[in-house]
Amino acid sequence: MSKIRLVLLNIVLVLISMLGAVLIMVDFKKSVLSEFLERESWIQIIIAVVVLVVLDTGIDLWNSRKQRKEIERLNKKIIEDIKLTDNVIDKKNPYYELSQSIGYVQDKQNKLSKKYDKRKREYLSLLEYIDIGILVIDYKNRLTMSNELGKDFFDFDNEWKNQDYQNYIYNLDVRKLIEQVKLTKEDKKKQIVLKIDTVQKIVETSAIYIPIDSKRYLIMLMLRDLTAQKEMEKKQLDFVGNLSHKIKTPITAITGFSETLLDGALDDKEVSKQFIEIIHDESTKLSNLVDDMITISRLNEHGSLNIELVNIFKLVKDTLQLFSHEIEKKGLNVRIEIDEELSLYCDKLKLKHIITNLIQNAIRYNLENGEIKIKVQNDKKNEWVFVISDTGIGISDKDKERIFERFYRVDKSHSKTVGGTGLGLAVVKESVDALSGRIKVKSQINKGTTFYVILPRFKAR
Repeated sequence: MSKIRLVLLNIVLVLISMLGAVLIMVDFKKSVLSEFLERESWIQIIIAVVVLVVLDTGIDLWNSRKQRKEIERLNKKIIEDIKLTDNVIDKKNPYYELSQSIGYVQDKQNKLSKKYDKRKREYLSLLEYIDIGILVIDYKNRLTMSNELGKDFFDFDNEWKNQDYQNYIYNLDVRKLIEQVKLTKEDKKKQIVLKIDTVQKIVETSAIYIPIDSKRYLIMLMLRDLTAQKEMEKKQLDFVGNLSHKIKTPITAITGFSETLLDGALDDKEVSKQFIEIIHDESTKLSNLVDDMITISRLNEHGSLNIELVNIFKLVKDTLQLFSHEIEKKGLNVRIEIDEELSLYCDKLKLKHIITNLIQNAIRYNLENGEIKIKVQNDKKNEWVFVISDTGIGISDKDKERIFERFYRVDKSHSKTVGGTGLGLAVVKESVDALSGRIKVKSQINKGTTFYVILPRFKAR
């Protein structure tokens, strides 16, 4: 209530009191009362009271209108998101403290909003870097969020946001999983086969129920591609199975022929010599298998490279000397087209694995009186190429993609006669990878095969 209004009310109260005092003191006789009423002072008092009432009403209206304008002004500033503590309202204004409180609330709200936006950006950035697809579906079946990997699983277009998930997720197993979670309100997990760009992927799909309140909820789908892992597990199982078979075959032969010798075959010189040769051959195969396994295990350790200067011609010549008996037996013609002085920096042990196994393959799978050609292409600045060609049985197009797999055999019937562990080219590939190189193959059935090993030029350490 304003000060002016208080003053006017005080005046009215004084006048009313005076009038009451007069009425008490005056004789209430009719003649006296009539005389008093005829006086002008009574009329003046009435007029003064009326004027004061009108003034009071006017002041009320004026204050009310002023208050309404102040409130509208505050509301406008709030809507415009102007900080009310920044001298928008004078300190003498009765709404100053209210404006300060509103400004404080605005300031806290802005800080919380900025903090939320920052956390949201960090969260979304994190989702883009993880190797798991993320999708969020609300209680109205709308897709509300997804990272890029999640969108790739179902090939989302640009209009996916806030759309019904059933318009984008067609896989029935995924749909069933979502509906089960909605029905049971419990998390579910299942391995599902998804077809992505004509390729089938094994995907571990987790559906997580996230309650918001009694009626609203979210379902988060987490999709992890297990295809590579499953393929690796299959290769490991195949590897163990093949290894067991490879080991069992020579061991069975050695055990069987040695038992026969012990049972009396030693007395027959011709038979005993034949059996001993078989035992020797099988034990050699077993030894070679163990050597290849040790080589592969060491290559998988990914230790540091031991770079040194290697004379390529001498390394090839020494390797061929190891197989001189097999080369002579098959009547092979070997041509070395490498400069005798050519020396390059490389890891000698890994390079030896490459050259040894490629030469061994060229001998084993070559035809009688065939040819082997070995050369080096040394004309590139950052790379050099080791090339070995043979005139052997060749490799079909369908086998070229798999020849570097462990224990894979191109021609199983022919492999039985030529021997080998089935690990040679796997050793070559892993040695090339360890040297950060590449390997290519060109081949025609019954016309021969050429391997190109492209290696980087290492510098002296």
